[in-house]
Amino acid sequence: MNAKSIEDVKFGLAFNKHVHSSVFFLQVARMAKNDVSPLTVSWALKSGRVLFASLNTIKGLRARCSPPLEENPAAFRKALTQKLQDGLSSWREQYLNITKDPAGSCEDMDFDECYSWGISFYHLTPIRDKVYLLDLYTRLMHVGYKVMDFVSLLGLQNKGFMSCECQTYLHRAFCVHCCADAVRKGIITGFPFNPATLIGRGAEAVRTSLNASQRSPCARLFFSPRTPSRPRSTAARPQTC
Repeated sequence: MNAKSIEDVKFGLAFNKHVHSSVFFLQVARMAKNDVSPLTVSWALKSGRVLFASLNTIKGLRARCSPPLEENPAAFRKALTQKLQDGLSSWREQYLNITKDPAGSCEDMDFDECYSWGISFYHLTPIRDKVYLLDLYTRLMHVGYKVMDFVSLLGLQNKGFMSCECQTYLHRAFCVHCCADAVRKGIITGFPFNPATLIGRGAEAVRTSLNASQRSPCARLFFSPRTPSRPRSTAARPQTC
């Protein structure tokens, strides 16, 4: 397994279809550009890490709770850090308390409530390991991303590439959050392909996109993101009120 681990660039030069597709590039572009997104509804920590509200939580504030009075990052951060009307701690404070004592905090919760809290906030963490950073840089360059030179990337230290706690990153070692963060910082300056013309997904998309102009006009994107199921629990959580 050591010879085929995620840190072996000879084995892992390609990206999985879930983090290398037309839909993924479009999601990254929107998140990097939007004024209100997980990247802006966030809090920088002294350790260099960044705590941010998930897209699920941001959508929940808009759709299910009393939405912030203004559509800007400060208003959303305030909504997540102020005490709730029933006297409970803020959404962010409740989440942080759960992370300090997961077993004790979740003892009286059902599965749906635990899951809802688990996807309510995430951390971005600076990638400080040079070997891991070089592996990521090599993969990005190999599949066609435009990335700043590696020496300049090392010079960014805590302001460079970040790892993420979301499910996709834990599974694929890359995600929309860390990619969009790199775009906003100017680390990534171009995608491998134009999302509007990319056909297919994953490694197959890399091959078919080269001949996209020769394909039938009827060819269309067929990969769409999953819509998370709505939690059934009525207990307090950031997604419902």
